[in-house]
Amino acid sequence: MKNLLAQLFIILSLASLISACSSPEEKAEKFYEKGMALIESDPDKARLEFQNALQMKKVMPKAVYALALIAERKGDFKSTYGLMNEVLEREPNNINALVKTGQILLAAGKVDVALERSNKAFAIDKNNVGALNLRAAIQLKLNDPQGAIKYAKSALSKDANSSDAYILLATERLSAKDNTKALEFLDKALTIDEKNLAIHMIRIKVLDDMNKPQEVEQAYQKLTQAFPDKTIIRKSYAQFLIKNNRQADAEKQIRAIADEIPDLSAKIDVVRFVIATKGPEAGRAELEKYSKKEPNNYELAFALVNLYQLQNQPQLEEKLLNDIVKTAGNSADGYKAQGMIAYKLIQAGKKEEASKMLNAILDLDKSNGQALTLRAGLALEAKNYDAAIIDLRTVTRDSPTAFNALVMLASAHESSGSPELAEEQYIKAFENSKFSTNYGIPYAQFLMRRKQPERAEKVFEEMLEANPDNASVMRSLAQARIARGDYAGAQALADQAKKINEKNPLADQILGAISAGKNDTEGAITAFKRAHNAAPNDSQPIVAVVRTYLRAGKNNEAIAFIDSVLKDNPNNVDAALIKGQIYLSSGNMQEAQKLFSRVIQTNPKNASAYQQLAIAQQRLNQKEAADKTIQAGLVAIPKDFSLMLTQAGLYEESNRIDDAIKVYEDMLKERPDAEIVNNNLASLLLDFRKDLASIERAYALAKTVKNSQTPQFLDTFGWASFKVGKFDDAEKALKQAIEKMPDTAVFHYHLAKIYIAKSEQDLAKQSLQKAVKLAENQQFVQKDDAVALLKSL
Repeated sequence: MKNLLAQLFIILSLASLISACSSPEEKAEKFYEKGMALIESDPDKARLEFQNALQMKKVMPKAVYALALIAERKGDFKSTYGLMNEVLEREPNNINALVKTGQILLAAGKVDVALERSNKAFAIDKNNVGALNLRAAIQLKLNDPQGAIKYAKSALSKDANSSDAYILLATERLSAKDNTKALEFLDKALTIDEKNLAIHMIRIKVLDDMNKPQEVEQAYQKLTQAFPDKTIIRKSYAQFLIKNNRQADAEKQIRAIADEIPDLSAKIDVVRFVIATKGPEAGRAELEKYSKKEPNNYELAFALVNLYQLQNQPQLEEKLLNDIVKTAGNSADGYKAQGMIAYKLIQAGKKEEASKMLNAILDLDKSNGQALTLRAGLALEAKNYDAAIIDLRTVTRDSPTAFNALVMLASAHESSGSPELAEEQYIKAFENSKFSTNYGIPYAQFLMRRKQPERAEKVFEEMLEANPDNASVMRSLAQARIARGDYAGAQALADQAKKINEKNPLADQILGAISAGKNDTEGAITAFKRAHNAAPNDSQPIVAVVRTYLRAGKNNEAIAFIDSVLKDNPNNVDAALIKGQIYLSSGNMQEAQKLFSRVIQTNPKNASAYQQLAIAQQRLNQKEAADKTIQAGLVAIPKDFSLMLTQAGLYEESNRIDDAIKVYEDMLKERPDAEIVNNNLASLLLDFRKDLASIERAYALAKTVKNSQTPQFLDTFGWASFKVGKFDDAEKALKQAIEKMPDTAVFHYHLAKIYIAKSEQDLAKQSLQKAVKLAENQQFVQKDDAVALLKSL
């Protein structure tokens, strides 16, 4: 017995010794072999083996390549591309990696770079089947069907079982509308690769195009049995059933997905379907049922909260949020619900109550991003920039992808006078969000405020490259190019818009703007009318046509065009409002009043109609009627910003200064960051209040617009700075305002007063002379004072 134990001990010791002597390279190879054995049956386990191999051996391109194949099968093409490029860094002539990256580049529309990879692969081995198929795909993209056929057939001559070659031949036939032959090629591909889901889905699409619903259904039924875990099949099957008015059968497929996988998105798909087919109440009941079955599933509960918001059910929303707070307690979900309640309180104007709730969350969870961001928003509104910056720095440090917080941090830095720090945050948000328009547009606007239009244009170019179909970005970039006379650059954008969609009205809108920039009225109108014909309900082309006619002094033609639009669509409210505005601008107040009154009768919640009617009444000196119109509008649309702004303006014109101030104060409670409200209220306080508290309040309000590009706002800040004795700041702001609007008498008058305060008599005299001279052709309330000051100097 002792001998047996001794022998066993020796054997185990030897095994341990042999294992200990294995080199890292040998261990890596074993991990790699295990991974390759698992790659088909269990790719997740295979991935772990390949990762273990790379831990043992840092440089192992074949293990990286295997990881790329797994990523490709999971549809993660970004990782696939990155890993394949990693392989190519070590093995530049790895033909398989060249082909794979070429395919990804081609799918991304980067044909030129894909062609470079293809050429390199060809130079290594022109008989490689993958390289031949890639070349065939590129020829298809370049609209060279014969070239595509040639290379695909060449691939088949090297490998008769190349399913990719048959797919390419099928694709070429589909583009030629030869569905029958395409189906033959797809069937051949499936005999080679029966489990290739992509081929099956293409085949179903072809059968559907050939109007063979029975064969389509048979194909779907076979696929759901062969691939029971592939939800994309059931989703596609459901879409087919919906298209064929078989809602009940479609619902079965969608519910089957939700039954098979515990994913929230599957349940939401059921809810969406029920809403679409049975109405919002039925959809809501469906989600409530799911939530009731899983009371501790807070992901479901928050989805129900979102649905209550969408369906405007505030009481149900509030009750559910409070229920989550009670059941989830001091957990991430409980804090999230509390944060949402705090946000609702902020929206309701209960900021103090919201602040207490947010502070309570942060006492327990100091780095809670939601609470910190909301508290920072309150601090920004209160102009407490330092507090906002502290909170937002914590958020962005803990969550680098909190892009909204980065933009808020940028805004806080800009408002506190640190533009360099602001730009740093804008850049982070823009670049890390992959050039998202949500963060690129604020960055471009910041650059415009900094008088850097060329850099702003570059930002729009980067946004467009990342979002080539974004009409808003394309329009903004075209406007920027036209503004600096780059008509060729704008033309290129019009061509790009047309290439994306031949019927895209944006292309003609850009062409019209180019013609307008060149003072080619007829060309502009022709292009804008084409844009209108392509999108008759889009107000932008209509406005463009009218504006072009009016600039050319062709008011009658503008009216005739609007009448033709209204004849085709009498319910086009935008067109009716534009017609009323033409009457306003041409002085035909009676017709304007009639038209705006008709719009109000049919659209009682259209704020613009009330606003324009009140303006027409005011111009006819019907002040009481104008006031009643605005009040009626505010009853129909409470707290509407444009109506309140018009009301304050009417009060100013009627010398009801106290009433105007009250309206502006009410507006500030709702929109504390509104520049125009801050400016107008500051201006009234400066002009009509003499007490120190009012002057200091005016200065605090005016500081919010000191970085504005609007000259009138700069004038307000300059005048407020003068009133509190900050003469250098005042001079700088007034000079900026005059640079933007050199022919405004009051700006020169204000600058003269600053020069007098600084004992710079000669400069004051020059400014007063300019003010008096300009007063000959414009209204200037302070003219008499300017003349008296000039005489005294």
